[in-house]
Amino acid sequence: MAWTKLMGAAALGVVLGLGTGCTQDEPPTAMAPATDAAVEMEVDPVCGMRVDPRTAPKVEHAGKTYYFCDPGEKADFEKDPEKYLKRDE
Repeated sequence: MAWTKLMGAAALGVVLGLGTGCTQDEPPTAMAPATDAAVEMEVDPVCGMRVDPRTAPKVEHAGKTYYFCDPGEKADFEKDPEKYLKRDE
């Protein structure tokens, strides 16, 4: 019986123009694409962790940008980049 009252109240709200919370001009937020979905993650060459290039510490080496999960890993890489780049070969 409570379910019937709830459904009746919801239907009444729609009939009275109270709607469901979203407009026809704008899709519901839950349906909007996530902005992070378009970001291509980078791989930290020191630990292999995937990092967001928009916020990660970074360094240029040999014409390429490398991204890190934290400043300590960036510092380790800067001391001896070849140590970490040899692993990728």
